[in-house]
Amino acid sequence: MAKTAHEILAGLSTFFAIAYLFALAPQLLSLAGIEFGSSLTATILAIAITTLFFSLTVNAPIALGPGLSVMTYLVFTAKEAFAWPELLGLVFWAALAQFLLSLVGWRQKILLAIPSPLRHAAAAGLGLFFIAIGFKQIGIVEITNGIYSPGTFGTSGQLIALIGLVLFALLHRLHFPGSCLIPVLFCWLAALFFGEAEWQGLFSLPPSLQPTLFKLSFAVILQPQSWIILITILLIAIFDAGATLHALSRQLGWLKPDGTIRNLNKAVIPDGIGSMAAALLGTTSCSLYAESSIGIHARGRTRIAGCTIALLSLSALFLYPALASIPLFATAPILFGIGGLLACHLKQIDWKNLPEAISFLITAFAMPLFFSIYWGFALGFIAYVLLKTVARKAKKIHPIVWGLAALFAAHLVYSF
Repeated sequence: MAKTAHEILAGLSTFFAIAYLFALAPQLLSLAGIEFGSSLTATILAIAITTLFFSLTVNAPIALGPGLSVMTYLVFTAKEAFAWPELLGLVFWAALAQFLLSLVGWRQKILLAIPSPLRHAAAAGLGLFFIAIGFKQIGIVEITNGIYSPGTFGTSGQLIALIGLVLFALLHRLHFPGSCLIPVLFCWLAALFFGEAEWQGLFSLPPSLQPTLFKLSFAVILQPQSWIILITILLIAIFDAGATLHALSRQLGWLKPDGTIRNLNKAVIPDGIGSMAAALLGTTSCSLYAESSIGIHARGRTRIAGCTIALLSLSALFLYPALASIPLFATAPILFGIGGLLACHLKQIDWKNLPEAISFLITAFAMPLFFSIYWGFALGFIAYVLLKTVARKAKKIHPIVWGLAALFAAHLVYSF
């Protein structure tokens, strides 16, 4: 009985840690033209379904759902070339490829083949990219087609967001489970008090899925230019989930001395299936949530914690009025905070290994500079292969890395 209580409390801790996504995800998706209420329902259902599936099949206290990495890429980069039904179609096809790669074991090989410097660089680059989005959300900078220009300074929203960021840093320092949720709530309440947001109520029936349910475009895959976006979604999903799974496996004791992960073959299946379901519902690719580490730290070890997260998530379906009234700047502190934590991967740079250090920096800084996750990946892989070859270490490059670098180089030449 005591063990079950610990599992439920662990699930509760993780739920509060991911609750900020109920506001942030539909806000971001609405920027791509997806209806807020429908994307909210789709996101919550995707979290509940995928987390429940993972819990029951893998027996682990890990939450899954639409991840910020793919979401921000689609909203701030890919939407320039495709309408949102086509973006959801690309999410579906990438998820299918991800599932099939996992099923035959190739995804596991890709995870082991990608060199450590590029994995850390991708995480750092995503963090810097999130910070750039945070600046855009509070209006300090304007970013159009990758071109940065000054925005406005000194608004009340920016001041509230700054206090929210300080609050996040303090709570994170104290290892408080709600370190992501409480700053959003604070900024929302402050916005209501200062007239920066309008109260719309607290509870209601869940918004309809009708605007997005099965509205994805399957035919988008027939467009030649869609393949670059599809491959990028696939790479982001694999990198994101792989890095998170590695970190959580260390906490759970799944990491073997040889670096492999126990339960790996089971653990890489649910996110592909969940991502296909998410695209059909009206949201983006699902990944493992790093916030699950909070529940694991609270002694969560089994499916009971995961099922608790899934059931609690469903309760958020009835909070639509409150979630819809949260202004965009209220979620910016979380983008800054999570971005800062990811950017800490910069400390993994091995300055004694110049080819790896340069390719690391190119990968990490190209993402915010070009405001494109894709070009960060592309330039990073190309630089890694070229610099390793110049350093006469080409034989140490895995064939998968050669293949990806060649693909990115071909697209770079084609673009010009």
